Amino acid sequence: MALNELHIETKHEELYFWGKINGEENDYFIAFGINYKNNYGFPKKIFYYAPSNTYKFELLPDTYPYHDEDFKKTYWKVLKGKPEEIIKKYKEENQEGEINQEQQQQQENKENEQQKIQDPDASVDDNAPKKEPPKENYTEKLKLSYIIKQIDIDTCIIPKGALKLTSEHEYRINNGFKGLESNELCNENNYLHFRPIINEDKKLFIENIDSIFSYDILDPITLDEVKGCWSIQLDSTKKKVNLRNLLWPGFFAVHQSGTNLYGCIYVGDGKKNADLPFMI
Repeated sequence: MALNELHIETKHEELYFWGKINGEENDYFIAFGINYKNNYGFPKKIFYYAPSNTYKFELLPDTYPYHDEDFKKTYWKVLKGKPEEIIKKYKEENQEGEINQEQQQQQENKENEQQKIQDPDASVDDNAPKKEPPKENYTEKLKLSYIIKQIDIDTCIIPKGALKLTSEHEYRINNGFKGLESNELCNENNYLHFRPIINEDKKLFIENIDSIFSYDILDPITLDEVKGCWSIQLDSTKKKVNLRNLLWPGFFAVHQSGTNLYGCIYVGDGKKNADLPFMI
């Protein structure tokens, strides 16, 4: 699918096709945009999804902490391809004649104003308990958001040197990157996670770094918690490498030595191989 056919209106410095999550009735196509400038510490990644029955890309919603348990209880179920389907209901849909949240707030503001008119010296108690907004229903698109972001954190990788860190601690594409050498392709230290730095030692190193345009700036895959989760294979020419992630079957990355050609993609059902640590 060509990027100019994604019909994403938001402007991004870079726009990529991320992959596909297979569903029972419809699949989900995933894309993401990247903005490097004015983002200290790491570029901003914004994800979009499109069911295969519409091909209309929409912003992937942010997840809510109170849905963590819901995800843990349902992560093993295959997605259906219905983004609006409710998996767990937290609030009732507004029926005709009911007062929605905005109307309720307007009514409360009106009552406060009337109280001030009747008693100008009266003040609203700031310490009074405030009503919390109702929790959002746990829908399939929220579950999709959990899955996409977990896969991306664990798998999205780039060859070392593909990005550079400026003196303002902003990342940029390294236009001088000519690719890894043939004898470097199978070295796991030469592949970095394209995500915010997790390793504390690496964080401290980056914060205190003085050199301009550093390249060894992200977590290498050698620091992954599950050792042996990466499979690296050369093709017959010994100049192209394929990297597969065994924790998330369906993910693979490629890079050709001596060039700036690299990329990765995920095509699968969104299920994590949680048994991998016991299989290695």
